[in-house]
Amino acid sequence: MSAADVARGELRRRTAAENRRIFQNWLQAPLEIRYDDELAGGWKQYIRRRRELSAERGTIGRIFLGDQDANFHEAVGNLLLMVGFHLMNQWKGAAQGNFLALAEYLGRMSHSEAAESSNFTVLDVMRRRELVNPFIEECENFLLFDMVYDNLINGMRMIAREVKDTNAISLESVKRLFEESLQRASAELSRHRPASDAGKDRQEEVNRRFMAWIGTLARHDRRDFLLKKMEEWKKFVYPRVSEPLFAIITFYFSHLLPAYFATLAPGRSKVTFDGRIRPGTSASAISGIA
Repeated sequence: MSAADVARGELRRRTAAENRRIFQNWLQAPLEIRYDDELAGGWKQYIRRRRELSAERGTIGRIFLGDQDANFHEAVGNLLLMVGFHLMNQWKGAAQGNFLALAEYLGRMSHSEAAESSNFTVLDVMRRRELVNPFIEECENFLLFDMVYDNLINGMRMIAREVKDTNAISLESVKRLFEESLQRASAELSRHRPASDAGKDRQEEVNRRFMAWIGTLARHDRRDFLLKKMEEWKKFVYPRVSEPLFAIITFYFSHLLPAYFATLAPGRSKVTFDGRIRPGTSASAISGIA
């Protein structure tokens, strides 16, 4: 084994040990949701929608207030998203290892039956009996999201010329970037998963769920805010990557990828894809990417 291999192995061990320390410290003092507006709002909406499930609602009520089941499922998705981004932004570079650790932790811990409270911590919310399994799946979604994001950083460099010349990204490039990034991220996720849980069918299920999750993020009215917060700390993890590249990646997730998915929807094969880079994400400064 070469000296370089030894050094890389030692760095991986140190990084893993530091990630474990960060995760254990978080377990000891998870944030109370009342101290974060996004978390508090998501939790209150979830509680309200869950209580509405038991209320009778006639045709007129469904027209003006919506279907209870649909409203509830939307509230669950929003809560999962708010908690996931909160953890992602707190853990930053340690997020991938910590999402794996959290999924394992939730899988072996007893469920909570405590009455709802505004004093709940993030961990209290995740341990609710009805939310444990959705949060375990959400850990995998965010783990894949972080991996795909990192893979896109390298992939975007490969289409820098296209962006500079046309101020747009073609449908084929958006498709290729996503599929290649997802393939690499999925392969990496499989290496972290126990052998008994690493079959091809299992990974295909995770990939399908992740693509649905990306669609949910794309439709969320706070998607730009959530992605910009993530972009802020990614700049410190990748200090040599130019700001224009991060702006393009944020735009890719918030606009280009949803536009690509829209062309895949049943009956929408004739949807026109618009890959133009919007003002504020101008490619005029993309010279720093290449």
